[in-house]
Amino acid sequence: MAWAAPRDPYSVAVIIGNRTYQNDRVPEVSYAHRDAAAFRQYVIEVLGFDPDNIIDLRDASQAAMESTFGNERRQQGKLWSYLDPEGASDVVVFYSGHGVPGLHDKRGYLLPVDADPDTAEINGYPIDLLYTNLGRLTEARSVRVFLDACFSGDSHKGMLLQRASPVFVRAEIKEDTGNLTVLAATSGDQVASWDENAEHGLFTHHLLDALYGKGDKNGDGTVTVAETKAYLDRHMTRAARRTYLREQTVTSSGRREVAPAVARDGAFPARPEVSSGASGPATAALTVDADEMDAVMVTNDRSNVRAGPGTSFDVVARLDPGAEVTVTGRVKNKNWYRIALSDGRTAYVFSKLLSEPSETPAKSETTVAARSEPPPPPPALTVDDMQGTWRGYYRYSPRSSNAPVEFVLRLKVQDGAVTGTTVEPRTFGKGPSEYLYANIRGQVTPEGRLSFTKSYDGTGGVSHSVKYTGWLDLDARRITGEWVISSTRGSFDLAFVE
Repeated sequence: MAWAAPRDPYSVAVIIGNRTYQNDRVPEVSYAHRDAAAFRQYVIEVLGFDPDNIIDLRDASQAAMESTFGNERRQQGKLWSYLDPEGASDVVVFYSGHGVPGLHDKRGYLLPVDADPDTAEINGYPIDLLYTNLGRLTEARSVRVFLDACFSGDSHKGMLLQRASPVFVRAEIKEDTGNLTVLAATSGDQVASWDENAEHGLFTHHLLDALYGKGDKNGDGTVTVAETKAYLDRHMTRAARRTYLREQTVTSSGRREVAPAVARDGAFPARPEVSSGASGPATAALTVDADEMDAVMVTNDRSNVRAGPGTSFDVVARLDPGAEVTVTGRVKNKNWYRIALSDGRTAYVFSKLLSEPSETPAKSETTVAARSEPPPPPPALTVDDMQGTWRGYYRYSPRSSNAPVEFVLRLKVQDGAVTGTTVEPRTFGKGPSEYLYANIRGQVTPEGRLSFTKSYDGTGGVSHSVKYTGWLDLDARRITGEWVISSTRGSFDLAFVE
C-alpha cells in the first residue's frame, strides 16, 4: 500500500547541509547534502510536514544561520516567522556539517561555510545560542534537534583547528530543558564518522533507519527518543567500532518520551533510496508541479541552472548570455522555468533570466553576415523584488576622517511599506557588544523612491535614529542614496545578496 502521511499545515522544519566550505583547508563534508535530502524526505513522508514550511539550506553562511535562528540580541528570525501564532507548530531542526570548539571560550559552534574554524568565536554559530533561541520559541509545541556534527576540532577527514595541538579541545555543550529535545551524533571528544557504503553520515544513516520504524523496540507503533537513542547506541556505535576502531556514542537531552516517528495505519513507510550524488532539497524524489511548455528561449544574462526551482538547490550548470535553452514547463506558483539540458537531465532557471528569442532579420543575397538583434530586455521587476538581504556601506562626508562602515540590511516589503533590520560592526558607542543592531521602517514608491528611518535598538549604548533616502535600481539590484542625522550627513550604497 502506498504511503500517504497526513499533511501538517502548521509544523516547521529547518534542514541544513553544509558540504563545501570556502576556506580551502577545511575539508568538505562529503555526504552532508545527501543527509539533508534524506532527512527532508523523512520530514515530509513520516511527519507529514508541508514542504512549503521547510526552510531548506545548503552550504549555509553565518548570515543565513543568523537570519534563520536569530542571534544573541534578537531571536525572532525566519524560523520564528514561520510559526503558527496559535501554538499549533512543532519544530524540527537538522544539521549535517562541521562543528568546532571555540579555542578561547570552549563553547561548541556550528561552522558556517564562510567561517574560519580557528576563529569560531567570531564567525561560527554557538550551539548553546541555538538551544537558547529555540527554547524561546514559546509558540512551538515541541522542538526537536538532530545534529550530525562533532565539536572536538577533529573531523572524518582530519583536524580542523590549525592553531590547536593534536590533543582534542573539548567544547561544553549546554543541555536545555522545557520543550527542547536534542540528539547529537557524538559525545565529548569523539569524531562524527561516515558510512561510506550508504553515502551518509553514520549518525544520519542509523537515525533514519530508527525513525522509519527499526527503532520501535516494543512494537507499539511509536519510536520515542529513548528508543531512538537505544537503537543508535547499538547499531551506530557498533558500526563505528567495527569500521573505524573508535568510539562514537550519541548525546541526548530533553524529553526522552517524545516520539519523533509514529506509524500510520499500523505501519511505518519503507525508507526510500536517495539517488547517488543527491544534494539539493528533495533531490531524492523531486516532484515539481509545472504547466507544460515546449519553447526555445534565450538567457538575458549569465545564468545559474539549478537542480530544483529555488536558490537553495545546487547549481548544476551555468549559461552564458544569449544561450538558447529548451523550456519544458513553468513551475506553478513560482517564478521558475523547467528546462531540458543537452545530456537529458531536467533542471530549472529563474524565469526573469529567460526571454523569448528576438527575430533575426532575413539575409539578402548581398548580405555577407546577418547580425541578430539583441535579445529583448528581461521582464520588468517591481519594488516587491527588493525584498531580501542587501549588503553595502554607509559613508561619511568627504571632510570626515571616519572610514566607511559595512552593514547588512534584511528587508521586507508589503504594499509599499518597508520594514526590516540592520547589523553592523560597532564603530561608536560603548559596551562589550561587537555589533550594533537597528530596526527600519519606511516606504517605497512604485518608481523606486525609498525612504526609511533606521532606529538603533540600544545595543552598545546606541539608541538614536537616522533618516535614509535613496533610489532603487531594480535592473542593477542596487540602492544608493544619502543619510542624515541632525547636521551630519553622508551617502550609502547597497547591493542585493539574496
